[in-house]
Amino acid sequence: MGQSFVLVSLDRRTVLKPIGKMGEVFCTWEPQGIVQHFMTPLPVVRSTRHVADAGLGILRKVPVEIIDCIFHELSDDIVSIICFCLAHKFLLAIGQTTIDAYHRAKTFVGTRIICVGDGAETRDLPANLLTEGELEELSPVRPAQQRNPSGDDNNNSDGSKADDARNVNGDENDTVDEGDDTNGDGDGPYNHDGDDADAESFQSSLFYLAYSRRYKAVKSRENVPSNFLWTLPTHERNSFRDMLQPNYSSPHPWALFNLSKHEYVRADAVAELGGYKASDPLSNRGEEIGLGAVLLGRVCWSSDPSISMWYDGGLHRGVWAGDRFKISPLVFKPGEEAQWKDVSEEAVAELEAIWKAEFGDSWRNRIRDRRRLQDESTTIIDLRST
Repeated sequence: MGQSFVLVSLDRRTVLKPIGKMGEVFCTWEPQGIVQHFMTPLPVVRSTRHVADAGLGILRKVPVEIIDCIFHELSDDIVSIICFCLAHKFLLAIGQTTIDAYHRAKTFVGTRIICVGDGAETRDLPANLLTEGELEELSPVRPAQQRNPSGDDNNNSDGSKADDARNVNGDENDTVDEGDDTNGDGDGPYNHDGDDADAESFQSSLFYLAYSRRYKAVKSRENVPSNFLWTLPTHERNSFRDMLQPNYSSPHPWALFNLSKHEYVRADAVAELGGYKASDPLSNRGEEIGLGAVLLGRVCWSSDPSISMWYDGGLHRGVWAGDRFKISPLVFKPGEEAQWKDVSEEAVAELEAIWKAEFGDSWRNRIRDRRRLQDESTTIIDLRST
């Protein structure tokens, strides 16, 4: 039947994506959805030099450093930051760095990433993957009913209270996936059946830890109520939406960088395999072959080789499992390029082998047919809207 996988950031203790059966996800557009977590937002350059401060009122008397401190205090509230910026161009020039910092903080750039299978044994994880504290946490993990012999499900093993409606950060409605048994003690797809020894081993696994309440679900980016946006004048509403989105505009090609091994994969090499024109990776999120597939295929890890796929090239022993990543424009500082290795050819060959194993030599026809149907559907929608 194959095992289930989950993509996690160990440093942030966050589930980035519940993969489920790898064979049901890998050769689809879904892997491209993970690239947003690793794309480095580019700074928007603004200057106060040629911006008049007329109309600032009493804020004209406030030093720039103090205004910058005000923005810093608002650093977790992007709506308030943008509204303050919209009050005056002078404030926008000062606050842009806070907006850029907010977008950077929402990424998982530079964190340890692994797509762990439910067959991964703790003793078989990549070398030096976990810290001593993380290893202690896996010795062993218990379901909620066993951790709380008192029968009080609102208590954790350390005596602290746990609110079932919240994750560890106290954020409401942040669930991994509706219907999944994220606590490991119900009837969901990740409840382990078997003898007591197997169950104890599973409950002390990294996969189980990720699906317990000890790991939180990734939050979507800020959603601003539409009724608020429509209270703004048109030009301010458009500016608000622009600032709410990270800036990825760059004249340079993009690449996936492995910060741990100093290797990178060029987005244009992957796009050539997929038969589409490369732009920034987010623009190609509807494609089935992209940097998301490269990353997912190289960070999987399990002791169990079953992946619900015909491909037998060792996908469950990813060469990048547990490493740190970023997706950014392919620009090196002088002398820096020699420190990095281009593994695009190797990564592309792996992707091609996977697709051939799954769909045979005519795998390219499948992609072309899917893209043609997608284009036809888009045309029909456009015609209906006119």
